[in-house]
Amino acid sequence: MTYAEAFRARTTAKRLLLAEFKERGLWLVDAAKCAVNMLAEGEPRKQAVSRCAEHWLWRELRVMEPEHIVLVKATVRDLLEPMLTRWGYGPRMLLSERVPHPGSGQRANFRAAMQRLIGRYPAAFAPEGMA
Repeated sequence: MTYAEAFRARTTAKRLLLAEFKERGLWLVDAAKCAVNMLAEGEPRKQAVSRCAEHWLWRELRVMEPEHIVLVKATVRDLLEPMLTRWGYGPRMLLSERVPHPGSGQRANFRAAMQRLIGRYPAAFAPEGMA
């Protein structure tokens, strides 16, 4: 298989998986609302993510009112979990372990963590009307 064929297959599979995700009534929302890729790890980056979350994520959650929340990426979870708890979303967070971001070279660990999370909270991931 050529690289182009593999890329198309991956793109098609991703599209199908995201469609199923949507059909289940699930949302994929970026919790870190502002681009911080150009900021070095550390306090300035954490402050930027926190300020943006305080301003934007809070509003988005109020509109969506999700039943369940999973924070993906260990550093984002560590930073935003206390904030979401303070906002009253603590009971809605599905917590079992830190879920790594799949785009950071942690794809296999992401899949394994999500499989464990789904195993722990199967009703949260069931198709709508099936929970």
